[in-house]
Amino acid sequence: MRKLRGIVTQIMAFCAFCGIMTACSSSDDSVSALSITVQVSAPENAKGLELSGKTVTITGENRSYTGTTDEGGKAVIGDVIPGVYTVSTSWDITSEQYMAATGETVQNGKYIVGGSAASQTLSQNTSIALALTVSVKQSMLISKVYYSGCKDANSKNYLAGRFIELYNNGDEAVNIAGMYIGLTESESTPAYVISTKSDTIFLKQVFQIPTDKEYMVAPGQNVVIANSAIDHTSDGADIYNLSSATFEAKDEQGKTTNNPKVPALNLIYSAYAKISQMNLLQSGPTGVVIFNTNEDVTAWREVFAEGKEKGSKFKTVPSKSVIDGVDILTYKTGSGIDVATKRLYDYIDAGYLNVEAITSYTGMVAYRKLQSKTDDGRAILKDTNNSTEDWAVASREEALQPGVYK
Repeated sequence: MRKLRGIVTQIMAFCAFCGIMTACSSSDDSVSALSITVQVSAPENAKGLELSGKTVTITGENRSYTGTTDEGGKAVIGDVIPGVYTVSTSWDITSEQYMAATGETVQNGKYIVGGSAASQTLSQNTSIALALTVSVKQSMLISKVYYSGCKDANSKNYLAGRFIELYNNGDEAVNIAGMYIGLTESESTPAYVISTKSDTIFLKQVFQIPTDKEYMVAPGQNVVIANSAIDHTSDGADIYNLSSATFEAKDEQGKTTNNPKVPALNLIYSAYAKISQMNLLQSGPTGVVIFNTNEDVTAWREVFAEGKEKGSKFKTVPSKSVIDGVDILTYKTGSGIDVATKRLYDYIDAGYLNVEAITSYTGMVAYRKLQSKTDDGRAILKDTNNSTEDWAVASREEALQPGVYK
């Protein structure tokens, strides 16, 4: 009898154990699903913004969840599987809506309201505060950055084919003569922590579109700015034929082949005396901005890294002059992306992107996603002022050429 009672006890214990294991390993996502509350708040200068009925997105690897804000700007999103996510929202407003919210008089135009919180580890029911910024929705955008380099036909590192592409996402032609292209400083430790500043960015290089004539860019037209405007496919080194590039950053050292038929960018400033081409770091960070100003950029201050009195100097640029920017960060083994190394304020780029390669040479290109097409087939690229949402990375095999969007 005692033996039988022991067997029954063992069977009951085993069944209980199985029950626990079944509950823990259930494939039903609802077992571990979370409820995330996102509180959206208006910026200081636009307290009158309408916050209700806005879509909030929680995006992670292979998963995405959405919710809608109530009158107080709060969205409750359920059934979220634990993981690391980006939480974001954005919407367009007209100049009239902007003036109504801020009391400021502005020119006709469109504005983007948006906010983003990247790399949020969601492991329990929690609340996330999402502060919004307002920025002007510009016609000219940065649409591609090819900085990673690749291997040539002999499997050697090849960097000559790097380029930046701009795109007119608006409805009217734009004269880009005199527009500036800047590369953010790329020290291993950021030269300046953006949280300590409010209105200045720090650039290691500044180039200018020539001003010898008008350079009109029609709606849907792209502008390719290359370091070497030649056909790189002839060397078996690259997927890009850049011989028809719009402008070229000429190599004053004569180490890179340049195309005399392609107009030269004006080099306004370089932190490095022997580098006149675009110093696009193949492993990052590689932040890019475009800006306009009527002021003399050569007269703007040049400063050492914060706390230093020697080394490289960086050009200080008022952030209010920036038209568009994309923050490209470094990818590190084990730790991934170090978000603390962002160089651009959220109102310039609320997100960031990267190529997941330590030393790169992968041939991968960062590109702005296609949002839609007009009736006549013109591409409208995604522009929510958040590169985490707006941008993606294409492999070399996908051959995302200049002028091709997806």
